[in-house]
Amino acid sequence: MKREKTNNHIILLLIILSISHVCKSQQNTVRGYVIDSDKKAMEEAIVYFKNNPILYDITDSIGFFELSINGYDYINDSLVVSFLGYKKTPLSYTQFSDNKNVIVLEKDNMTLQEVVVFFNKSFVSDFSTSSIQQLEIYTNPVAQADPLNAIQSLPVSTNTLESAAPMLRGSPAQFSRVFLNGVPIYYPTKGNLLNNTIASSSIFSTSLIREEEIYASNPPVYYGNVSGGVVDMRLNNKTQNKKTLFLSLIGGSFSMSAPYSKTDENGFFETYLNYTNLNPLKVLNKTIPDVNHYSSYDCVVRNYIKSGRATLSLYTSIYNEKGNYVSSLYSYKGDYRSNNLFNNNIINYYLPFDRNIIETNLSSSYLNNSMNYGNMNLDKKNHFIYASMGISRFFTKKMQIKLGGNYEFVNANIKGLIPLYYYSYYPNTPNEKINVENSFNKSDIFFLLKNEFGNITSNIGVKYTFNRNEKSNFSYQLNFKYLSSNSKNKFLFSIGKYYSHDFMSESYIYPLQSCFQYTFEYIYFTQKFQLQTAFYKKHENYYQEQNLPIKGEADRDIMGMELMVKLQVSKYISLQLSNLYLDSKIRIGNEGFTSFDNLKYFIKTTLYYDHPKSVGISANFFLRPGAYYTPIINSSINENIGVYIPTYSSAINSAQYNRYSALNLNVSKGFKKKRFSYSVFCGVNNILDKKNENQIYYNIDYKKKDYNYFTRRTFFAGCIIHFK
Repeated sequence: MKREKTNNHIILLLIILSISHVCKSQQNTVRGYVIDSDKKAMEEAIVYFKNNPILYDITDSIGFFELSINGYDYINDSLVVSFLGYKKTPLSYTQFSDNKNVIVLEKDNMTLQEVVVFFNKSFVSDFSTSSIQQLEIYTNPVAQADPLNAIQSLPVSTNTLESAAPMLRGSPAQFSRVFLNGVPIYYPTKGNLLNNTIASSSIFSTSLIREEEIYASNPPVYYGNVSGGVVDMRLNNKTQNKKTLFLSLIGGSFSMSAPYSKTDENGFFETYLNYTNLNPLKVLNKTIPDVNHYSSYDCVVRNYIKSGRATLSLYTSIYNEKGNYVSSLYSYKGDYRSNNLFNNNIINYYLPFDRNIIETNLSSSYLNNSMNYGNMNLDKKNHFIYASMGISRFFTKKMQIKLGGNYEFVNANIKGLIPLYYYSYYPNTPNEKINVENSFNKSDIFFLLKNEFGNITSNIGVKYTFNRNEKSNFSYQLNFKYLSSNSKNKFLFSIGKYYSHDFMSESYIYPLQSCFQYTFEYIYFTQKFQLQTAFYKKHENYYQEQNLPIKGEADRDIMGMELMVKLQVSKYISLQLSNLYLDSKIRIGNEGFTSFDNLKYFIKTTLYYDHPKSVGISANFFLRPGAYYTPIINSSINENIGVYIPTYSSAINSAQYNRYSALNLNVSKGFKKKRFSYSVFCGVNNILDKKNENQIYYNIDYKKKDYNYFTRRTFFAGCIIHFK
């Protein structure tokens, strides 16, 4: 159901105010590159300090690493680099500096069994569009320290709603999925519920996230119920061993991590607590009058247990939010009240032996959403169960297979009152009772083969999906990667056909949807420059049930192009510039029309200055055309209830909102004391106070129209304290 999105960007401020990118300004860093004896960049090597292994990083595609030392006395320590098949030789910091911050690895006759157990990267991480480490999330000014918002600065994100919900390469949110440690998260953004589209931040704490991989096209088939893209987030596998307190205008949070022993050889414990209240922010900013009240609390507890080579991860999170917002729907304007409770429980078991790895993932999730708006009063309960098991076999260093299966169960129950007439939410107009309960389950079996031939890596995957209520489906994927000998050029090609079900369907019938897609990508990278381009086409089939005047089986054809440039201008200044083109057309029956997010351009620019002894300043700018919508052109009176019936234009999505542009600025400064360090930060969103049109609304007889807007100029401030 549509509702006013004026408040969409407000929760984004929660992220700005929760461990923001200012962390970087208070940290010194050690940067360098890892290469082999042939001067080839070593991707995904582990770099750490010998006497303090919790300070570590994993090298990127050009062998670059960056260690945040937080005042640690690294001068008297040694750097250690570990990579499968290479010697692990400590290097003093003096030797590292004398060698121009470059570490050269020598090959070792390590057995394959030892290699596999030591480090296991994602089975198909070679084919991910982007990989974002925890430090990058913190230091990305667009991310505002949120793992899902970190994606919004990339050209693969075609989200036009100031929302953290992942919308990848033209596909709507229900085609893509967010995974945490191998299991799907059904409601990954705060407030992203039916009739509650305040979804500008994720439910995850970045302090617990080790890295995330984004498969914007043709994701691996072992991910359950996916037909668009995947965001795969992985929890920490090493203790952070720190305590952090955050205070701001909207509340505060506390996180801590500690090993079970002096080292983390037996595992560790993590927790995160957060409370939010927007009232102080409302006092400072008069541009958010439509939020009467918003408050929430989060609690996360995680245990990571090691026993020999096996590991067990136990994760539990509870999130509760309460809100009261002014919302407009058709000709009615009133208070939307909601109370949402989320609970996620995840168990991961990982066992390497010989040349094999067994992974088992289990999860149970619960959602309770109570809401009231005009003559509508609903209580919704959802239960989700997910289980997966896979075994990977390493035949050689260049040939691997993975096979396994997934099971998924969904149960939904909705009770309450809904409007008798779809266009009338006035409290004194007729409504009717609703009591719907529906369950659905499905199972997958999958197989993948990965092989390397010189500079070419290939991946072939197939998946068979079945349930007793409908015809079984067969999904497939094929990926190729070419990496040049100098490691500066990478070509990716992928093609596949996927089937999934829309678990977010408001009709609770979980309709089948499919996507055929192929993609060409090219990446050129050096130490100071990166160029990334992509071309892709998709054909999606799904059931259209909201946001348009018509419903039914729909076909969407998508063609897109991307260009992104990253430039290290100087030691302290970096620039990222991207643009994308998206041509998206929809057909329902005999009606063909442009999708709301058809984009001739979408420019995203970020300029960042960071000096460890000065301040950190970041500015980002977004520019795109306005979204398309279907206008109401006439109305007639329903004399029985005294409410006007809207008449939509026969030309669907024939009108367009004004051009969207936003300039944002953040400033931070770090300080160090003997027992703790802290940062203060402030910023302003939409500096120029642009009135970017978000949604149209009408008066009682639809003769007059007005607009609500995305985020107006908004100021924020806060501080973060790290205890040693």
